Amino acid sequence: MNALTKIKGLLWGVRLVYVITLVWVIADLWRLNSNTIISGTLFFLIGFPAVYLENQREKLEPAYGDTLGCVLWRFLLFPWFWVM
Repeated sequence: MNALTKIKGLLWGVRLVYVITLVWVIADLWRLNSNTIISGTLFFLIGFPAVYLENQREKLEPAYGDTLGCVLWRFLLFPWFWVM
């Protein structure tokens, strides 16, 4: 298995966890009116590997940076940068 295949697999797993924690944070803030310590911390921590893996994939597959999928995932990473 080459590096690009491994990165793609890891990236999809991280993206799934990222979206789940993003929805959890939004639900905690506006719907449940509960404390967001756990969901916010997980959201904060999962953002680091998400950004790192996106950059690694773009290095290994330069054409990926011009695709719609890359633009959409970078848009989904915006809330993480906003929190930072």
